[in-house]
Amino acid sequence: MARHIYVHIPFCERKCPYCSFFSRSANEINDEVVVQCFESINLEIDLFAKSNFQDINQDAMSTIYFGGGTPSFVDAALICDTLTHIKDAFHLSNNTEITIEVNPASATFEKLSQYKKAGFNRISIGVQSLSDTTLKILGRLHDAQEATDTIENAKKAGFTNISADLIIGVPTQTLTQILKDAETLIESGVAHISMYSLSIEEGTKFFSLYKNTLEDYISQEKEREMYHELRSFLDFKGIHPYEISNCARKGYESRHNLSYWNACEYYAFGPGAHGYLQGVRFGNVDDVDEFVNTVGDMKVESISSLFRNDRSTKLGPIYVEECLSNEGKLKEYALLRLRTSEGIDADFFSKTFQTDFQTYFKNEIESNNFKGYTTYDGRSFKLTTKGLDFANQVFEDFI
Repeated sequence: MARHIYVHIPFCERKCPYCSFFSRSANEINDEVVVQCFESINLEIDLFAKSNFQDINQDAMSTIYFGGGTPSFVDAALICDTLTHIKDAFHLSNNTEITIEVNPASATFEKLSQYKKAGFNRISIGVQSLSDTTLKILGRLHDAQEATDTIENAKKAGFTNISADLIIGVPTQTLTQILKDAETLIESGVAHISMYSLSIEEGTKFFSLYKNTLEDYISQEKEREMYHELRSFLDFKGIHPYEISNCARKGYESRHNLSYWNACEYYAFGPGAHGYLQGVRFGNVDDVDEFVNTVGDMKVESISSLFRNDRSTKLGPIYVEECLSNEGKLKEYALLRLRTSEGIDADFFSKTFQTDFQTYFKNEIESNNFKGYTTYDGRSFKLTTKGLDFANQVFEDFI
């Protein structure tokens, strides 16, 4: 039963040169396009509600997450209206975690206050760095002062669950600066920090700039040093690592992200959104116009059939990416849980999949333990500190 919702807001003021997520920038859209897109997102939500897919109102939603794109770029009233549609369509509780991503360049105090009043109770701020030099290299629209102001405004608006993103491995960046940024964020009251290594993705501006030369600016060894030193520093400060790229004070872990790493089912709404229901990984088209023009083609009675054994490959803007077999679900769960600091609970795995963990993954356990990438004590199987640097190699064994 899906108890999680992701909403993709595919609009930005300007595309960041390192970003590979689907979005359209301000020079590609107008107000009419944005409004039509939100109307279509709301329609998609309503259609799922009317289909009573998986008996939607049986259990309260655990988490809702508005990502992008840049949700804070658009009129806050549009965001709040979509959250209202979700509240009307799904059963929520007082404990539902409701997150919105914002960027300092567009997250005004007025918008933050509107989000809080509408029911958002967690905010994720795209700080990325508190060095103006690093922010310029990353092509960000805000400066360090705007980033810290956004944190203060979020607190004034009533948010107590605040997360901030940091990017490491940026040309000219230093370890001293990264640790200083982290300390400033902690002192400001941030309870959750996501730390991402700069990744050069095909199709981005950075790909043409750095695809073969990034190590000329910052070596892999230096980037790894930054990662481990930052992770240790955060842990020492009470912001404990609970996943490869995420650290939080106890009780402030992102429940939405944990749902991904626990291989939970989740709904997905909006162009470019990807979801997982009844063993089916699916997505909405990466095209705002096509999304708007095809949402209305969906029939309420057809939605459930998309996720049955007689699955179609496409319905309106929704297309099927993959239908996981039982073996596929088992392997994916193992892979995703390895991202977490707790790793794989062998007993839970065996009871859930009716398959003995140690027997099924005997070769993978022995091989990665021998390399020093993982450790297994008969109860939990997890990455070692060394394994954090070779995580992708370990994951490949579980695909």
